[in-house]
Amino acid sequence: MTEHFLKFKRKLQTARILKTVLLATALGFLVGGIMLILSKLGWIPLSPVLSLPIALGAFLTCGIVTYCILNTTDEQLAKDLDTRFGLQEKVQTMISYRKQVGGMIELQRQDADLALARIPVSQFKLKRLWAYILATCIGATTLVSAFFVKAKENVEPVIPFQISAIQIAGINELIENVDNSDLDEPYKTNISTKLTDLLAELQTATTTPQMQTALRQSLTYIQTQTHNSSSSAEILTALWNTQDPFLKAFAKALDTSDWTENDWGGYVEKMAEFERLFQVQDDANQPPKTDEEKRQTLTWNLQNSSIKIETALSVSKIAPTDCLYTAVYDFVRKDEGEQSGEHVFGIGVIPLLSSVTTYDSAIAELRNTFDKTINGLYERICQLKANANVGEHVLKKLSALFSMEVPAFERPTFAQSDGTQTGTNDNDDQDGNTDGGIGEGAVYGSDDLVLDPLTGEYVEYGTLLDKYYAVMYEKLENGNYTEEQKNIIKNYFALLYSGITP
Repeated sequence: MTEHFLKFKRKLQTARILKTVLLATALGFLVGGIMLILSKLGWIPLSPVLSLPIALGAFLTCGIVTYCILNTTDEQLAKDLDTRFGLQEKVQTMISYRKQVGGMIELQRQDADLALARIPVSQFKLKRLWAYILATCIGATTLVSAFFVKAKENVEPVIPFQISAIQIAGINELIENVDNSDLDEPYKTNISTKLTDLLAELQTATTTPQMQTALRQSLTYIQTQTHNSSSSAEILTALWNTQDPFLKAFAKALDTSDWTENDWGGYVEKMAEFERLFQVQDDANQPPKTDEEKRQTLTWNLQNSSIKIETALSVSKIAPTDCLYTAVYDFVRKDEGEQSGEHVFGIGVIPLLSSVTTYDSAIAELRNTFDKTINGLYERICQLKANANVGEHVLKKLSALFSMEVPAFERPTFAQSDGTQTGTNDNDDQDGNTDGGIGEGAVYGSDDLVLDPLTGEYVEYGTLLDKYYAVMYEKLENGNYTEEQKNIIKNYFALLYSGITP
């Protein structure tokens, strides 16, 4: 094989690579463009972005296949040269006997090489190159056109909406309940005003999206007001996060997450447990502690707890003017009256009293502190619980009336992690009576899936209970029931929501 033959072979290889790239590019452009157009028009369930990897796959596949197909052997090239340039099979003979030696063969090889030398490489034209260029242009045109095709908009059917008389009556009742509740200002006015505005918006709404937008905005606003009306979660979480056993017991005592009504007895019991933690006990395996050792231990526990409580209050980010913040701070730093008469000393003040020289006198002062502050703390947590109850009652009732998802309620982190139940009585007044409505963080009797007879689908027990509650609410408003019958029905649903089997 001579150098002059190799120059034609190199040009043929260059043409092979060029044609492969052109045809692969053409097919990649074409497939990518078609897929992009079809996905934009919505004719195939495919994201337009996926057109790129599909086009790349077509490019690689076509390139490999084309490169293999365009392969030309030395014998084929020799025949082509003989035919094109009328070399009377000189090149073919040279290629056929290229592995043999001899005088005649060498003369023939030189004659063929001389013939090839007289042919310029430029005269060896590439066959049908124009077709490959044209294919590339067609593919590029298809791809460019795809970018100008507008994507099909998924227009969902507009569902009409018209507020019902029951829903109007339900919102009006909520407004009345809020106005007559013990909810602190400005939260009472803010929530009542938002409910009034919501009712006006819903009465003018004509589509379901309009209704849902107005309701979501109102639910978010009311949720925020409810969150702001109670500082319990922030302060109790901060106390608990210290991981100090004294402060964790204090947080548990002030926690109302599992209250379905005001629980003075449970509160007093937990506060008594908290107080007992400060009492110094002798170790059965050690000699009895002296009175001074007990006093010093108690003093240390009081000082340590008071410092950590003040730090937790600061960490909670609650304003010092907040009612619970003030009550907890007074429990630590209250310094009122004289020891010889009526007085209240916080747990952080007792160690500073010069008159407290024995363990018994320190315990006596501690008991006096608990006795004088326990009522104030209880009043504060009850008021904050009442605030949260009203707001969460509104959220639950609105969600039930319009079949919307209920926003998440705020709870201390330890109440969630410890699996504490978070129910409520949903009071509109704060006397401990319930109207049978959905309470905060309602605990249902079961989490199992049950058959919804209206749809034939299996849903969670709580979801089905909410649906029947809305039906019950409508029946009570429009049915001919006596007050006694209404109370029986409401109490029945209250039992279901509390998780108690009626």
